[in-house]
Amino acid sequence: MLNKIKQNSFLKRLYYIDWSIRKYFKYKLIENSDLITNEIIKNKFQPIIYHKNIDDKTNIKFYKQFYYVINSAFLVGPEAIGVTSENEIIVDTAAGSINTLGQCSPKKFMYHKMLTVEKTIDYASVFITPYINGNNNNFFHWIIECLLLIEGVIAYENNTGIRPKIIINHKPQKYQIESLKLLGFNKEDIIFWTYEKVLVKNLVVPACRLGIGKEKNLVNPESMYWLRKTMMSNIAVSNDDRHNILISREGSKGRRFVNHSDIVKMLDEFNYKEYRLELLSEEEKIKLFSNARNIIGGHGAGLMNMMFCSNANVIAIICEDSTQVVNRSVRGIFKYLAISLEIDYYELFSEISYANYLNANLKSSLKEYDLNVDLDKLKYLMKKSNMI
Repeated sequence: MLNKIKQNSFLKRLYYIDWSIRKYFKYKLIENSDLITNEIIKNKFQPIIYHKNIDDKTNIKFYKQFYYVINSAFLVGPEAIGVTSENEIIVDTAAGSINTLGQCSPKKFMYHKMLTVEKTIDYASVFITPYINGNNNNFFHWIIECLLLIEGVIAYENNTGIRPKIIINHKPQKYQIESLKLLGFNKEDIIFWTYEKVLVKNLVVPACRLGIGKEKNLVNPESMYWLRKTMMSNIAVSNDDRHNILISREGSKGRRFVNHSDIVKMLDEFNYKEYRLELLSEEEKIKLFSNARNIIGGHGAGLMNMMFCSNANVIAIICEDSTQVVNRSVRGIFKYLAISLEIDYYELFSEISYANYLNANLKSSLKEYDLNVDLDKLKYLMKKSNMI
């Protein structure tokens, strides 16, 4: 049994080495940056330049919203990776990242000609990634890599009068269906991916909505404004009652509060209420955060809901370990999202504990942890930011 595991591990490494070589030499990878080199597209879709904040004169560049159409494209494997009829791999169907392609069953799209086409679709756009598929469901990635790109699909429909089918993972989460409905897409507009290979006569590929170059972990403010406006336009929102919110992570894997009960007890004195967001509908979350006065939450997907806020204060409780890759990259997204939406945003660095993940972390490169919050520091920051 042990020899079999070692053999499988060796074959897996060999197959990824093979892919790592092939992706640069055998296959052409189509990225949206390739399309920008076309002078017509370059002139039409020049980058927008923003400032990080008032004190920092460093510019951040984003491309304006655009899409491109690939004729006679194949969608292949569990993540429905796009491959052209000339065997070119469409990177934007893998969350816009070459590195992500390695997590998308390369063996399938490397040898897709051996697979039989199971279905033909006239017009479609695909929104499946390794983080949003039949096995994984991550609200953060659903917003960044899927919902923000729907803007391009709607632009295509407005320009052509044709509505592409939206392809998402099978067994979708409730928040996926609800958020698509708020954007105007009902179940008849959606195809649930259960295939190995599909031919799409016209594949509409929206460009990723992140920054360019070193700022690739930052979200285009224009796209966030579009998503907020579009989703909220279908909901009756009242500003009568402003809320003080503690975002709970008790139902989450990782980054829970070690001293959770002490935090809840302290915040209760200042009329804060704890909410488990995974138990709320998308409409309930939008109504809740659109009326938020103050928000406190651990580093996680729940903080993305601050895009529905107006004139709110936010404290994000973040791991103090700067070696955490996820802490560095996602932290930038939350921080710049708040700045671009003119939300008063503060960070409280917290000690971390690996105690609940000793075994799990042995098997994963992503080291999960919990947060041990210093209540005195939290209370001091709340006073400083006029949250009590």
